Amino acid sequence: MDEHHRITALLEANNKLLTENNELLQKAERRGRWQLVGKLVWFAILLGVPIWLYFQYLEPTLESIKNISSESFSIPTELQGPLEKFFNSQQE
Repeated sequence: MDEHHRITALLEANNKLLTENNELLQKAERRGRWQLVGKLVWFAILLGVPIWLYFQYLEPTLESIKNISSESFSIPTELQGPLEKFFNSQQE
């Protein structure tokens, strides 16, 4: 009978350890999932913020600079005719 009580006590201790181990594994798995979600959110922020800043601020500024530069560096209409004649005479 003593052997039977010893085996029962060992089985109960083993069951307690298995339960505790299972709880720890579930916590670790849950933590791993949240870490994955956190990393995905972090990478979305790292990629999204510069793209948003570009389209929100940089692109309109660059477009306005491009429009200003194309207007300020355009050849006045009264000079286009003489300049075309000059360049055509140089090519011949």
